[in-house]
Amino acid sequence: MCHNFGSPDTNPIPADFFDLGSDPSTSTVCLRGVPLGIPQFGNADTLISRSADPFDRCDLPSGTSSTVNIEIVSLSLESVDPITVTHNGGQNPELWKVTVDLSPGGLPPSTPPRTLTAIKSHCNGGMYTSVLYVQPRFTFTKISNPSEVRVLDTGIVGTPPVELVQSDPHPWVSDIDPFLGAMVDFCSDFHANIAQNNPLLECNCNGNTRRDLCDIEQGTSQDCNANARPDECDISSASSQDVNLDGIPDECQIPESLGIGNDDKCIGGANAGLACAEHADCPGGVCRVKNRFITAVIPATATSHGIKVSLVGIDGNSVADPTNYNGTDRWVGAPSLNVSDGISPSFNAGKLQCVFASQDWSAIGQIQLYGDVVVPGSTYDVSVCLAEVGPCSVALRIGTARFGDVIVPTPAVNFQDVQSIVAKFQGAPTGPSKTRSDLVGAVLLPNNPINFQDVSANVSAFQSKAFKTVVTTPPATCP
Repeated sequence: MCHNFGSPDTNPIPADFFDLGSDPSTSTVCLRGVPLGIPQFGNADTLISRSADPFDRCDLPSGTSSTVNIEIVSLSLESVDPITVTHNGGQNPELWKVTVDLSPGGLPPSTPPRTLTAIKSHCNGGMYTSVLYVQPRFTFTKISNPSEVRVLDTGIVGTPPVELVQSDPHPWVSDIDPFLGAMVDFCSDFHANIAQNNPLLECNCNGNTRRDLCDIEQGTSQDCNANARPDECDISSASSQDVNLDGIPDECQIPESLGIGNDDKCIGGANAGLACAEHADCPGGVCRVKNRFITAVIPATATSHGIKVSLVGIDGNSVADPTNYNGTDRWVGAPSLNVSDGISPSFNAGKLQCVFASQDWSAIGQIQLYGDVVVPGSTYDVSVCLAEVGPCSVALRIGTARFGDVIVPTPAVNFQDVQSIVAKFQGAPTGPSKTRSDLVGAVLLPNNPINFQDVSANVSAFQSKAFKTVVTTPPATCP
């Protein structure tokens, strides 16, 4: 901004002000900011006090304006270039630097109100205008001799205050993007001269006259899928399903309530017939778990979701290097439907892969998951996810059996296991399912029948040979 001495609203610098014989001056002084040096305000050169925030951050957008009082409380400016002072009708020119702060006496009582008027035109802010009056004090310092200083206090000499009218609307926001690095008062709901990219105009989806974000923050609405919309709005708009009508989006539910689950059951004992993930779940009985497949029943509500499988633990005595496996994450790829090896009933299979894949699972139902990280003696977490980085449902934990243990009644590999897999190899309808009998990773393909390698591996397990002698291929490393 520039200040013009001698304009209709400002008196010239009077004669003899700088020295006896100095000419009156109508110089125009263009000014720039100088930091006030107040740490909490960073490099600010001007401080303006506001009587209140014009809007609460939880207010909704509207066409009604709000006006609050403002007052300038600190100012620190300097001239971009020095002014030239002459004497006795233009003789002996001298250069003087100019700095500006506020007159200690303040504004005269007759000064009109100083106001800021704002409109909240979107969910996080809008535009504002202002009217401000400044009573400046000018300090002049001689360039050739900085010890010579002259002070012109417009409040003392009776010059009217400078009127600053901001009629061109400027933006404001309530919440600031932290990546902007703005140094502001985060206790305030009004931050001037910051624009909102891609502003939201609708932010009251539940119709309670409060900003949705505040409903979530204050706990009056939940946001389990972290999409910044109340859960009840996700359900009412059908962007989330709520099959069990409990008011919670299905993608946030624990997988069992959505239908994801292990098809393995306790055989015998107190929990006979109940689902199990490991033998310890079946006191007095055994858990019928698979070796190289894990089973999930994908819910029809998991449309356009990905299925995540995480290997959370493996028996360290069963594999050469458990660190090659533990903590491995995979995604279920496009399913192969109605797979059959010619003996077992057909089934659906999904190979685990490194790349996130979104799939409409509504017609899939039960699916057998296989791949290089599905190994015996392991524990897995299975969950449905909206995207590669979430949100995901709470994981269901599923286990795999000790290598070679393909049938009941005992968890140990015994002669019955050998007999059963031989029967399967021979095509007997009484043999165990392919998903229980397919043991060897190198030929672990859904359409392949059980072959001699699977039989040989089962015999090796019966003979107590180490896991690494029959399953040697470590999982591939994802990029």
